[in-house]
Amino acid sequence: MTYLFETEEHAALRAQARRFAVEHIAPHAARWDEDEEFPVALYQAIAAAGLVGIGYPEEVGGSGGDLGHVLAVSEELVVAGTSVGAVVGLGSHGIA
Repeated sequence: MTYLFETEEHAALRAQARRFAVEHIAPHAARWDEDEEFPVALYQAIAAAGLVGIGYPEEVGGSGGDLGHVLAVSEELVVAGTSVGAVVGLGSHGIA
């Protein structure tokens, strides 16, 4: 898919988020939703992948990204897991 305002940097981040989601979310998302469970270890994994705090300023521990960066990551997490809950859960702690 082509995104009108997506830069190469946005696309690279999107690809990174997609790889993370395919490996860490997609295989488990249905079970997590069924069990109404959210694994705390996923916070640590996504933070280690550099995908948390994307839209927060660097001065407060974020990555300093723009809305395009935030959307690229969020979209990929939802697509892989088909779970808005997973994205909301991961986004509830903006800086890990």
